[in-house]
Amino acid sequence: MIIMRLLRATILPALLFLSLATANTGCDRASSPPEPIAIEELPGALAKTFAKAKPETKDLVTKVADSLKSQNFSKAYGEIQTLAGTSGLNREQTTLVTRGVLCLNNALQAAQSSGDQKAAETLRIRRATK
Repeated sequence: MIIMRLLRATILPALLFLSLATANTGCDRASSPPEPIAIEELPGALAKTFAKAKPETKDLVTKVADSLKSQNFSKAYGEIQTLAGTSGLNREQTTLVTRGVLCLNNALQAAQSSGDQKAAETLRIRRATK
């Protein structure tokens, strides 16, 4: 009986307060997700943003740019995913890579709509491993 009174008087109001307090915290609605970068701009933006990166990271950037220039979006998508997983990226680099992933995802969807089986397979694998 005493325990029930104690629960009602102290613990339950505290839990209610905590749940309401945490419900009001969350994503800042003022910040929006990054916009995809234009595919034509991506190689140059990568080169500029990663100009002072480590040699291994620059090699990945070069691979992405080469795949983009040859319009091998499936290969570029895998390479930019690898770049996204690289440790030590700064905020600008991370934002650009995120925008690049969005851009390549859009390019793969467009290629799939045009009957590109390789793009369709890349998207299928991405969905399966998500």
